[in-house]
Amino acid sequence: MRPRSPSAVIALLALTPALAPAALSYSTSTNGFIAAYTSYNPSNTSIRDTSQITGPNVFRNFSSPAAQQSASTYGDAGSSTLDFNDTLNSPVGDGTFIPITWHAHSSAAANATANLGTLHAFASASQGLQDFHNSYQQTDPDSGLTFSTDKTNPLIAVGHGAAGAASSETFSLTSPSLSPGATVQLRIRMSVDANLTAVGDNSAAKVTAQGYAFVQRGFNSYDSDAANYNSDYDGPSKTIDVLFGAPVGATITLYQSLDADALVQDFVPNTSLDTKVATSSASADASNTAHFYLDIVDGSDATLTSSSGANYSFPLPEPSTLTAALLLALPARRRRR
Repeated sequence: MRPRSPSAVIALLALTPALAPAALSYSTSTNGFIAAYTSYNPSNTSIRDTSQITGPNVFRNFSSPAAQQSASTYGDAGSSTLDFNDTLNSPVGDGTFIPITWHAHSSAAANATANLGTLHAFASASQGLQDFHNSYQQTDPDSGLTFSTDKTNPLIAVGHGAAGAASSETFSLTSPSLSPGATVQLRIRMSVDANLTAVGDNSAAKVTAQGYAFVQRGFNSYDSDAANYNSDYDGPSKTIDVLFGAPVGATITLYQSLDADALVQDFVPNTSLDTKVATSSASADASNTAHFYLDIVDGSDATLTSSSGANYSFPLPEPSTLTAALLLALPARRRRR
C-alpha cells in the first residue's frame, strides 16, 4: 500500500471504512506541533538531556479533527530562553576570572487552514546564541608569553514547527447517455506554490502535498495513482496531473493533504562545539497555497456532483484572454508561410 502523509492518514482513518460503500461526504482537518528547546549541554550530546539545565521549553501538538465542515484552521507559536552564568578562569593560573553570562533562544510557529479543494500550511523556526565565543587573555609575567582561556557558548537551542492540512470530498459520477459501468476518464490536477528559506547550517525547510482518488461502485473499489509533491525534488512550485478511469455510477472521494516543516538547531549531536551555529532560521510557507481540481477529460456528457456543492473544475481562461492569444499568434503563422 502506498504510504500517506500524516494529514492524509488522519483523513483516511476518519472518512474511509475499508469495505463499506463510500458515502457522499466532505471533510476538513488540520494538525501540527511546535517545539522550542534550550539547554546547557557542554558535551553537545542528546538534544533532550533532562539531566542538564534547561529553559522553559515548549512541546505542544495541535489539531482540529476531521469533521464535515467546509473549512478548519488552527495554529500555535512558542519560544524558549535560557541564561547561564559561567566564568573564564585565568589562563596563567593566578586565581582571577572573568564572569560571563551565556544566552540561548529558540522559537517555533505553525498554522494550517483547510478548505475544500484549497489547503494552506506554514511553519517556521529560529534559534540564536548570544556571546557565542569568549576569550580571557593574559600575559605571563615570568615568560612574557600571552595565553588565553577560550570558551564557546555551552548552550544549545532547537526550534521545530510543523503544520498539516487535509480535506476530502466525495462526488457522484453520472451520465444521461452512457451505460452504468461505462468508463469515464478523469484528471486530478494538483498545483502547489511554496516559499522556502533555510538560513544557517543545520536548518531545513520542506513542503509536501498529495492528492489521490478513491473510487467505489458496489463492492468494487480502488485508489487512483497519487499526485505527489516534495519541495526537496520539485522546487518551490509545481503542477502535477494524474489521469484515471472511473465507471458511471461510482462515487469518487478526492483526498487532499499538505504539510509544511521547518527545523533549526545550533549544533550537530556528538560533535565538537566548533560545529555550533550562532544563528539560524527556517521557513516553509505554503500558505499560498495548494489547489486540487477534479475534471472529466474525455469529452463525454458525464458529470461530477460534489457533496458540498463546491466546484472542483480547473478554471478555463477567460474568452478575452483566448482571443488575445490567438491574435498574437496569427502574425507568427503568416511569417512561416
